[in-house]
Amino acid sequence: MALACAAVLVSGCTSATPDAQPEPDRAGIDRAEIDAAEPWPDRPVVDLRFEVAPDLGSVAGREVVEFTPDLDTCELVFRSWPNKPATSRAGSSLTVSEVQVDGRDEAFLDIRAGAPEDAPAGTLVEVPLTDCLSAGRPSPPS
Repeated sequence: MALACAAVLVSGCTSATPDAQPEPDRAGIDRAEIDAAEPWPDRPVVDLRFEVAPDLGSVAGREVVEFTPDLDTCELVFRSWPNKPATSRAGSSLTVSEVQVDGRDEAFLDIRAGAPEDAPAGTLVEVPLTDCLSAGRPSPPS
């Protein structure tokens, strides 16, 4: 998918004494257990590529998603969070210009789903698939 958005990564560091027991967070979750957990082996693989305009005013990019559905799948749904009210008011937006599945162009629906009326696009992108994906069979790159 061709995208027009910017990504910012923020990370933080903490320190603790070597013998200290991890403290549960406010919800009672032991963060060390989550950090040590193995990732879900069937999670989607996402490849993002961006080109930032020389004036830093826009970003064009492409997103490729590969996954193995656990159920027969006849549509794909993506969130366009830069179009939600708070980020849209601040000037962010994401516009999808085309979708391809297995090298073929697919029609897609741009759905407002809470995006402000003056936002250039909605917060949902639905892709009804011409050919459904079978459960357990890896998807072609989208």
